[in-house]
Parts: sequence; C-alpha cells; structure tokens
Amino acid sequence: MGDGGFGPANGLVPVAELAPSFLDQRWPAGFPEEARNLLTICHWGCGITSFIDLGDPAGPMWGMDPNPAPEEEIAASLFRQDMTLASWLLRWTESRLYPPWLFEDPNTGKWHGGADADWEGPE
Repeated sequence: MGDGGFGPANGLVPVAELAPSFLDQRWPAGFPEEARNLLTICHWGCGITSFIDLGDPAGPMWGMDPNPAPEEEIAASLFRQDMTLASWLLRWTESRLYPPWLFEDPNTGKWHGGADADWEGPE
C-alpha cells in the first residue's frame, strides 16, 4: 500500500497512517466483537469506510456506512462483506468494486450491508 493515494474512492490509506488509526479506534457498545481487529484501508467519503479484519488469517473485508441507519441501529452500519482483501483488490482492478453501502430491506425494515444484487438490481 506504500504511500497510499491510489485505489478506489479516495485511495488506500498510507502505511504511515495505518498504525495510529488502528491503535486509536474506539467502537461504541453494540458493535460486533470483531470490530477491535479492523484496520481501515480505504475511505470512500461521507463516513463510508472499508476495513480488513486482522483477527482472521483469511483477510475478510468489512464495510461501514453510518449514513442511512437510525441512531438506535447504528451498529448495523458495520458489516462483514462477502470478500477477502485479495478479492477486494481484484474487483477494484476489474472495475467491479462497489462502496460498502448499507441497505434497508423494504419488506422487513432490517439493515444489511449491500451485496452485488443490491447494486445490480434484479436480473
């Protein structure tokens, strides 16, 4: 990741900023236990962020979109994504990487992290 500044959205976070941001992060009560292992790697703007889970050797990606969820459901804004860092980077190089947006299910009212189907719509 080197000096950052390249990659999706606002670019990958520079290496010099990774350790301080990881050590300084504090998650409010109600967020998943895994949140303490998350390292910010990309800011998309408007508070939308991509993280890698350092607590899992597979390197799963997590996303956060704090914008649409109501205050009482803010923990739903942090969600595991169905990809690893390797697949996240591959999707970026293939122009198939979407920001981690939060969607509300119109039928249940439950919040969930966006999947490809949410972005691409019904076939």
